[in-house]
Amino acid sequence: MHRLLLVRAPRRWWPPRLRPLWVRLLRPVRRFWQRWQFKLHRVEVRGQEHLRQALAAGHGVLITPNHFSYADPFVLLEASDQARLPFYFMTAWQVFGAAGPLRRLLLRQHGCFSVDRDGADVRAFRQAVDILRRQPNPLVIFPEGDIYRLKGRVMPFHEGAASVALTAARGQRTIICLPASLTYRYLEDPTPKLERLLDRLERTFRWRPERTRTSGQRVERLTEAAVALKELEHLGATGSGALRERIDSLAADILGRLEWDYGLGPRDATVPKRVHRLRRQVVERRDRLSPDDPRRRQSQDHLDDLFSVLQVFCYGADSRSGQADRERVAATLDHLEEDLLGVPVAAARAACAALLTFGPPVAVDPARARPGAAPALTRTIEERVQALLDGTLTPEPVPGGRKVSRGDCSVGSRAFGC
Repeated sequence: MHRLLLVRAPRRWWPPRLRPLWVRLLRPVRRFWQRWQFKLHRVEVRGQEHLRQALAAGHGVLITPNHFSYADPFVLLEASDQARLPFYFMTAWQVFGAAGPLRRLLLRQHGCFSVDRDGADVRAFRQAVDILRRQPNPLVIFPEGDIYRLKGRVMPFHEGAASVALTAARGQRTIICLPASLTYRYLEDPTPKLERLLDRLERTFRWRPERTRTSGQRVERLTEAAVALKELEHLGATGSGALRERIDSLAADILGRLEWDYGLGPRDATVPKRVHRLRRQVVERRDRLSPDDPRRRQSQDHLDDLFSVLQVFCYGADSRSGQADRERVAATLDHLEEDLLGVPVAAARAACAALLTFGPPVAVDPARARPGAAPALTRTIEERVQALLDGTLTPEPVPGGRKVSRGDCSVGSRAFGC
């Protein structure tokens, strides 16, 4: 996984400065960038009628997609081009913090505003509520929070998006949540690049490249080796049994120890939510300590442990279909390349197409907009997004070997056999 900066958010907050004219004028630049950096050549949007109907009715629209790739915002921007109405985006403050002045300006002009995911960011919350209550433009929030690169499975949604929708529903305007799923498919055959990366990863363990095995088998061996290294680091010995059981046991051991250290009682929560809760506590404690305090180094070690939990939790998590197609193999290799080789962000392997599917809207009932209603709405949205993923992940052959021209980046293409 790519690791964002884990420090206390800066006091400065970056509000949106949406400029529809600039969004339209910069469209050729965006499309060039998405082809160059992400090799994203085609975008198809399905279910657009759900968005059009909500906008025509004057509703406040909250779009809640899964978060598979760093290319996801570009896919949503293509959908906004088709709707002829730019979107707002709630964006992790680390994206702004790592950007230069020009990029920050462009982000804000494209409707992005910063949020501290690990704290109570009141300004970002109020901004999101105000957009839903007053603006005609939809708001995009990725409820998973982090990018997990799981093709067929959504990770547990955080409740922030639902809380925004419920708060906005207390006003005069009708608020709807619009579930959306994002999937990607290769247009060119990435096998040669995947095999070269597999060779390189196997050599990091001093193994001979096992070219007689399938790519799926090689990835499985590498994944088990990566988990075994974390078991040796944290448990002192490798575990036995199924890989998923070993991952769950390792995560439970690390999280249980840290929850004890920070006085947080165990909760019936998923691993990502427990990590999120602990991460906030660790950052707050670390930033209260002076730079020369040895406990500050310990807090940093705790952040490393939490990151390790998310790393191993993603291994083997995307196994709903039981298939090891090239997209799933490539996504796992992205994890391994970043985790084992220290690559900041795994590069795209080959030209690809994206499919964005909007599902039927979930109306937010103002009568239910009360404290404690966010978990139920969150579960509903999460289940809808998962259902969309289950419906779009059909076992179709992967197109291979065809060169893609610059003009192929279009909404409504035939990249998914339509």
